Amino acid sequence: MKGKILIIDDLAYDVKALKMILEHSGYTVISAGTGAEGMEKAISEDPDGILLDIQLPDTDGFEICRCLKEDTRTTVIPIVFLTAHYQDEASLIRGLNLGANDYICKPFNAAELLARVGVMVRIRRAEENLLKLSLTDELTGMGNRRFLLSRLDEEYERSRRNGNFFACLMLDIDHFKRFNDTYGHQVGDRVLKELAALLREQTRKSDVLGRYGGEEFLVVLAVKWPSEAIWVAERIRLAVEKLLFVKSGASDDPLSVTVSIGVSRCLPSEAGAPDCQAIIKQADQALYEAKDLGRNRVCRWDSDTASAVPVEQMEKASG
Repeated sequence: MKGKILIIDDLAYDVKALKMILEHSGYTVISAGTGAEGMEKAISEDPDGILLDIQLPDTDGFEICRCLKEDTRTTVIPIVFLTAHYQDEASLIRGLNLGANDYICKPFNAAELLARVGVMVRIRRAEENLLKLSLTDELTGMGNRRFLLSRLDEEYERSRRNGNFFACLMLDIDHFKRFNDTYGHQVGDRVLKELAALLREQTRKSDVLGRYGGEEFLVVLAVKWPSEAIWVAERIRLAVEKLLFVKSGASDDPLSVTVSIGVSRCLPSEAGAPDCQAIIKQADQALYEAKDLGRNRVCRWDSDTASAVPVEQMEKASG
């Protein structure tokens, strides 16, 4: 599939002609006959580009273009205006200033249409790649801090709407500076990569995880019960404790690391619930309490006492 194109035009003949040209060339095409419907489909379908008629029954294309560019969910979608009567210079400039990428005049020339749509899709792909690079940690391939903070707000709001508990797990590799000084940064980088892989294995696809910075990782999850977050944290701690890897060759003695984890939890729909920044701060304080208590353990933030408290480890609890 070359890409998905949304046509916002109320003239059935024009829509049919556009669909025929685009679908014949391998594009997926969706359409809307009004500006309001076009806005809804732009949000729900996330097309690679929009062909937008200037004359619409409920509004004009300029207003729809402005709304699309002001909405964070649609602002990156390239827009090409379809025009037959607004070819004066002032209208062209107005549309471009609102964020449109180009104009196509009716009646359509198939080759020109495909060329302009192709440019539109390439612009979208390039912007997506740049955005992905800006949100990805180069070493581990996980999301970076910018990605985590962006997704944190989204997950918080989702938990608030769904009435679920919301939790943050802040992980830090114990004595990692000493580890790097002893074995070198290349070995340290391997540890970070393996820890990233382990976190992916130990969490759900719906959970948000990434490298917060240095040897710190953050896991964000919605849970039905507060105890679930503690269970996930302990499961991760135990998995890391059991992880062994070789330094360079098969003859090397296996190496291991441990992690300390701080957990903060809240019910976002509850009155007085902490905001995202406060939740991260609480997880961070719980993490440092875990380190102060000897490392390789989990501590949780207790909102009743406004302090971090240790969590009984699984192996001790099961015994």
